[in-house]
Amino acid sequence: MDAEFRFWLELLALDKALFARALPLMAFGPRYWAGVTAEGNEALVTDLIGMIAPGADRQTQVDQSVDLTALLPLVTAPTLVFGSAHDRLIDAVQQRELVVGIRGARYAEIEAGQGPLVRTPPTSSMRSSASWTACREADRWRHRSAA
Repeated sequence: MDAEFRFWLELLALDKALFARALPLMAFGPRYWAGVTAEGNEALVTDLIGMIAPGADRQTQVDQSVDLTALLPLVTAPTLVFGSAHDRLIDAVQQRELVVGIRGARYAEIEAGQGPLVRTPPTSSMRSSASWTACREADRWRHRSAA
């Protein structure tokens, strides 16, 4: 992750539009790219440029320097960790490391990239078998934990 954060900082220092253009390339999986048009991706990039707030570079530096691994054993709530199989920002391996660090945590993997429920193009189906299986598992886990 350090190399990625350094790259982000370089892009932010050079041109936030370049950073915004790189975000979908770094984050989204094949389902996004299969369902988005060039115009749709350009619209997203335009939106992302407007969302990159002043201080994004400082936030990236904080992200680069903070490691909460030692605090994971302090998590006592029932935990279901979702990993996105095609997330290039926070890969499934990192998500599975959370499960190892949180006692009793469970894991479900979604066949998607970063932020699958908000970043899937409207033309693609949200009812992929893997996604809905993971969501049903989360729902069962939530009801079990509330009891």
